[in-house]
Amino acid sequence: MKRKLGLPLTIIGIIIAVFLICFLYIARGYNVSLEGLKYQLGEEHAQVSESAVLKIDGKVKKSITGQRTFIGTIDISGDDNPVPKEHRKLEIKLQRDGSGIIIYNYNDKGIPVMYSYGTLYTNSNFSEVTIAIFDRKEQSSSGSWRAEDGLMFSAPANSRDEALAISNRRMSRVLQDVTLK
Repeated sequence: MKRKLGLPLTIIGIIIAVFLICFLYIARGYNVSLEGLKYQLGEEHAQVSESAVLKIDGKVKKSITGQRTFIGTIDISGDDNPVPKEHRKLEIKLQRDGSGIIIYNYNDKGIPVMYSYGTLYTNSNFSEVTIAIFDRKEQSSSGSWRAEDGLMFSAPANSRDEALAISNRRMSRVLQDVTLK
């Protein structure tokens, strides 16, 4: 009797193991378009905002160690991103909280270029996103961001209040006791 049950149970166990491996470690595709708001932080900059559309097209791979990596493109309509369209493919290592630095790496006529755009903060399915966009001086490839007056993009949002709520929620681990205004 034990032999008759052993083989079917082993087969069922293998099927469950294969299903779990496929579910956990196979890349998941995302094609998301969200309407949001690009705005500047600080109460004195409350009037500095514009509507924009965020398009995310890519996949998230998960390694055996649990490291999630987004591979694809992230574009904001009307943005002045100087990276040529053909070089906008990203590979972002996502932290447990859904954050990751947006860095474009490419060659321009044989010269390696690294352009840091900002930091992405998202939930697990990219339905709520905020990006802290780096401020640049004189078109340098690196930049900085400050909670007092930094440039942000948040989606989905129709107003500054909605955008701020998303930013504060998505960035809560980094901000700790600070509230963006």
